[in-house]
Parts: sequence; structure tokens; C-alpha cells
Amino acid sequence: MACVGYDFQAARLEQALADTLDFSLMRTFDLRADDYHENLMAFAPDIVLQYGSETTDEPMATLNERYRVAPRLAPTWFAENAWLPQKDYLYLDAQGVADQSSVARITAAQLPPTDRRRLDDTLAAYRHRALPAGAVPRRGGFLLLCLQMPRDTVIVRASPFQDMQALIDVVESAFPELAIVVRPHPGDPSAYRTRRADLRRDGTVAEWIVQARLVLACNSTTLLEAMALGVPAAALGRGVFSNKGVCWEWDGDLAHLHTCLDFRPDRERLDAFLWELARRQIPLSADMPDHRPFNPVLRDLRQRYS
Repeated sequence: MACVGYDFQAARLEQALADTLDFSLMRTFDLRADDYHENLMAFAPDIVLQYGSETTDEPMATLNERYRVAPRLAPTWFAENAWLPQKDYLYLDAQGVADQSSVARITAAQLPPTDRRRLDDTLAAYRHRALPAGAVPRRGGFLLLCLQMPRDTVIVRASPFQDMQALIDVVESAFPELAIVVRPHPGDPSAYRTRRADLRRDGTVAEWIVQARLVLACNSTTLLEAMALGVPAAALGRGVFSNKGVCWEWDGDLAHLHTCLDFRPDRERLDAFLWELARRQIPLSADMPDHRPFNPVLRDLRQRYS
């Protein structure tokens, strides 16, 4: 087995899968190394675990060419941060990540029956991590617009907006009578301007979500967090949520953007989707709910690896 990534990625893979796979049979390859291609070809892996499928990090052209090497050599499983919450879980997929993943391609009819107890455990653990102790949601009348890193790969690949300032301008124009709170990505230092929206970097995103009437983003994980916190979500781009009816999805017509305010998800369908996410998460810490016996990706990977 080859484990492919750079920086923190290989460590997260091993942390998530140490109890599942025999890492003594694994060799790690750093995508940033000058001899990456040569060494991987010489190793000739039977199976690959690769963290991500493309990047906007520099040297972008070089790294993205290297990302394409392993899937041409052997069956490849792709890894990325999971969802509820990101830092505590890892996600594996045999097809890709984010909008290219197998979970993104599942239709509403293909969602599994909800395991209510296990889903409740996951949502309770997420809320405990995300919200201050004793926090009581106070739903308000404002629209929460969550920005993303402008050069994030899912923004570049699967969003109609790669300029977050343009996104702010469009949303302010589309909702002239609605209070708007704009929440920049915590890793983005850009100085955005607003005409009347409230630009806020204080508090946590979950604290803002539970107060909002609706959460709007391109394809941010904050949309999934809104679903987990019981707040309607509206997506402008593609992601794991697409084509399931669990959030409002924009058709690209600016005249239709305001209709997101009327969206309310079907509760049973939403719960089935959240359970599909929950059962696919691989925990990185012992105190988070562990649904690995129900994980279809791990099942397939074990069969291949054994």
C-alpha cells in the first residue's frame, strides 16, 4: 500500500486507520518531494490511499500532475476531512472528494434508512463540540452568508463564485430588505466591503448558525453544519449535498435566488442524509461516536486490502 499526501495528511490517515489496516505494509510518499514520481513508480503499489485529488497550493501545476500519478497505477481511495466536525473525522472515498465523491452522487432514493440512535449520538457529540455549554439557539431574522477560501479547490471547481467579494455583492442585491451577516472563512485575512451587511469574525460559526434564519454558502461545510443544527441551508455550488433535496440548490438564475428563503427540508430525508454522512466518518479521537462497522467505504477497502 502507498500512502500519498503532504504536510499533516499522512499522519491523519494513519491515525484514522491504524486499528483497521496493517500499516507495516505501507510506505508513505510525499507529493512535495522531487523524487515522488520516481519512487512511487518503483514501489508499484497494489493499492493507494491518497489525501485529496488536487490542490491550489503552490507549486500548483506540479502538485496536481503528481496527484494524477497514483490513480493511474493502482486502485486508489481518496481521503479528506469529514464533516461533523471536520477536525475530529476523516472521510475515504473510492471515486474522489467533495463534489466528486460517491456520496455526492447518491440520490435521495439511494439514502440508507436512518439509524436514529447512532445519528442522535453523532449530532449530540457535534453540538457539544461546536456550541458553548448551555447555549440556547435564538433563531433570528437574518441571513448568514458563509464565505470560503477564494482559492479552495471546491470553489475553483464547483462554485459559480470564485470571488468572495462578488458573492457578497450579489447576495446584498438579492435580499434588499433582509438583514445579512457575512462570516469570512477564519483562514482568509481579506478585507471585504459591504454596503449594509454586518461583517463578523467574532464567535464561532456554529454560534452564528443557530441564530440565523437561513445559511447561504457556495459549497462550504457550514451548510452541513446548518443541517445538523436544524437551520435551513441554501447552496450556490455543488457538493456532497447535491441532488438530494436536503438543501436549497441554486439554478444559476439571479432572479430565483430569493426563493431560497421559502425552503424547508423534508425531515426524514434530511436525517437519512445526515446518517449517510455520519456512518462514513472515521473518528480521529476515541471520544467521538464510531460507526465504522456501518461504513461502506471501509468494508470495500478491507476486502481489497485483505
